[in-house]
Amino acid sequence: MVELTVGYAAGIIAFGIVVAQLWCPTALTFILAGQLRDRETAATWTVAGKFLQSSFWPSLLQADSAKTRGVRRSIFLTTLSIPLIAILVSIAGIVTPLGLYERDELDDTYVPATFQYASDSSAFYSGTSRRRGLPFTRTCIYPSACYAPCPYTADVEVFVDDGLSVNCSSKYGTNTTVPNVLYEIYKSGTKDRKTTISNYFDIEWRQLTTQYNRELNNGTPYASGSFRLLQSFALDDSIQAVEGLVVDSKNGRIGLRNHTLPVGHSRGVMWSEDLLFLEPEVECVDTNTTIDFSISVGSVSDASASISISNVALTDRGGFVNLNTTDPSKDQRNGLNKPDLKTRAYQSAWLTNKNSMLLMNITDPTDKANGTTLFSRIDSKVDKTFRIHEPQDVQTDYKALGLIDDFSAHLIDSFAADDGDQIYSNTYGVTTADFDDATCNIIRGVPKRLDDGPGAIFEDGSKWSSPLYTCASAVKATIKTVTFFYNGTQETLDNLVIQKIEDKKYRDEKDMPLWGIEDWFYTLDQMQPIWGILNPALEDFQNISTIRAPSFYMVGSGEGGAAQILDTQQPLMNTPGSIVPIGAMQTIATYSSSMDFTVLPFDFTAKNSLSLWMKWKTLSSSADTVSSIMKLLWTDMASSAIVGTKGVLGAGNDDPDDAASINVLPVVHRVKYRWAFGIPAFMVLLCMGIIFLLTAASVVTGQSSVSALGHRLKQVAAGRVLTTIFHPDSSNFVMSPSNWSKINGGKVMEMTHGHAKKGGEGGPPFSSETPPPGSQSQEYFPLKPQGQQLHDRHLDDIHVSR
Repeated sequence: MVELTVGYAAGIIAFGIVVAQLWCPTALTFILAGQLRDRETAATWTVAGKFLQSSFWPSLLQADSAKTRGVRRSIFLTTLSIPLIAILVSIAGIVTPLGLYERDELDDTYVPATFQYASDSSAFYSGTSRRRGLPFTRTCIYPSACYAPCPYTADVEVFVDDGLSVNCSSKYGTNTTVPNVLYEIYKSGTKDRKTTISNYFDIEWRQLTTQYNRELNNGTPYASGSFRLLQSFALDDSIQAVEGLVVDSKNGRIGLRNHTLPVGHSRGVMWSEDLLFLEPEVECVDTNTTIDFSISVGSVSDASASISISNVALTDRGGFVNLNTTDPSKDQRNGLNKPDLKTRAYQSAWLTNKNSMLLMNITDPTDKANGTTLFSRIDSKVDKTFRIHEPQDVQTDYKALGLIDDFSAHLIDSFAADDGDQIYSNTYGVTTADFDDATCNIIRGVPKRLDDGPGAIFEDGSKWSSPLYTCASAVKATIKTVTFFYNGTQETLDNLVIQKIEDKKYRDEKDMPLWGIEDWFYTLDQMQPIWGILNPALEDFQNISTIRAPSFYMVGSGEGGAAQILDTQQPLMNTPGSIVPIGAMQTIATYSSSMDFTVLPFDFTAKNSLSLWMKWKTLSSSADTVSSIMKLLWTDMASSAIVGTKGVLGAGNDDPDDAASINVLPVVHRVKYRWAFGIPAFMVLLCMGIIFLLTAASVVTGQSSVSALGHRLKQVAAGRVLTTIFHPDSSNFVMSPSNWSKINGGKVMEMTHGHAKKGGEGGPPFSSETPPPGSQSQEYFPLKPQGQQLHDRHLDDIHVSR
């Protein structure tokens, strides 16, 4: 249905007016014709004739004035253009308003805006602790299980190593509070710029608490963070604002922002801000092998009956038989601050397939004594299956997504079964350590049904196949330009729309942020380093590694080191900027479906959610899309773990010295026009221009004038023509209209069928050519039939010149 706009309404009204303009005069002239009699005064004939001849009736009835024979060509063309232009003007009057419409749109000029805090109505607001100004805390470890002095602290720790054990003690106690000098260093890049970009110390735990350890802070409580999943965004596929964050569940990333909204713009407003984003990068490679299995349903008489799997096999989809025989493990293409994740994932896929082939005796290792060369023998072909056990230590649910951190998990029991059912002899002594060389994760995709039947129903006897991918991941901090729109009706985040997120554009390398990270002799196992955007003056500062780049990749690994699992049962130190980015990825990587679900944050593998199962199935159908699964899971973990405390109003929304100045584009109400509807109006303007030129030319040449026009009006006035014919002594075409009206307007002119005559006031009508008896006192002039000439002594008066 077409929306009724203001323009359409105006067009409908204009159409109604045009109809009224046409119908009312036409109907009134019809009534006028009925009121006229054959016997009327000369003035009556003139006035009535003006309206009758100017109406549409002459054209409709094809009256004398509608006939063109004998009409001079220039007169004919001029008279023809008059109704045509009138019709064009009527069309323009109807069509032109149709192009009008009104809408709210962004103004062309930025204006300063005042911002104020906006609360969130979701679970993220209820699940976020109120900020209490608690200090950041951390501990450092050396060499093992002993507290060591962290950078810039005054702690004194004593270590005694007798070769058998290490004894450690603190002389003055271990202080967990991060020193102020580190605040100054790692907030310096944003502190004095009055920017909306967060820094390391603007990242806080969403849920803050305190914990107690008698070995720390002289036994007094200290700040720590706790983790609790608040909401999953995996199914949202949207970008939304929640308390302290911009969560992008389309691409899998979070932006840090303490949300504020501009006030005083009821129609809406748009603006952009630069925000710090934490973003995972994941690259996956298809191993071209699959886990295939069948579904078995136990007997209903069995109390323990359940849906289980059988006929588990590792199937070669080209990963074995077509394996590249060149060892890629020595290929190191990592640039500075740029991990080559694709190469790492490929290396892991290659190592996994190689070790699987050796374990299952599909190929031989390189052995000069036995005269064998790796891959010289490959006993496999595409779609060949190799039987394997379901792992006994991890009751893997093959019906759901698999997140595997142990590359040998799907094979280990196949060559070391406790029950003696050993499938492979493991001739070459492959161990789990060999698989651990592939320092990535395996994703076992959601299974696809191989036989006919419903693609989401595990029916008895149905056959399924799950692809295997190796994935390498990293997490980076980067700056994005975010465009916001707020409709201004309610001061809540529900009305805040994130229109787009773009990489921040830099003029050159010098314009890029200077990232810095602590560089001490501690390893990542001993200290979680602080990082952030630095003031350029600190580029060569001691114990800091710096790089100028658009993004900064977090140090650490999902396989240990500084990574900590986000445990719902265990408080963590208050340095979330170091713990969460890598820790969230570590939590995902070590996830297992056999873990107690009360400890797990949520159903990662979609074991119990069909809607999530369907989405994971789609994403795990190829190596190009399976990486999105880890990104979305990371986003769920990180968004529940941390919150951004800096916004337009500065850190904590209460630091005027750190507040940013933001200009906005307000929404204004404007009347707009669709120019296509103006074509008839433009044609009218063109005609008006032509007519103006013709009028000017006619005046300049003397062809037309006001006096000439007045004389022509006298010549076509029906009453004056009749009185000039019948009363030449008192009427002519020279006398003024007022004189003519005074002298001749009241004279009665009678026109009957075929006759016209003059008569006195109230004289009887005549309709025959023979004068009636007693008519000698009147002059009678019969109207001759068509084609005959009118002979009368007064006929020449019709040709009176000016």
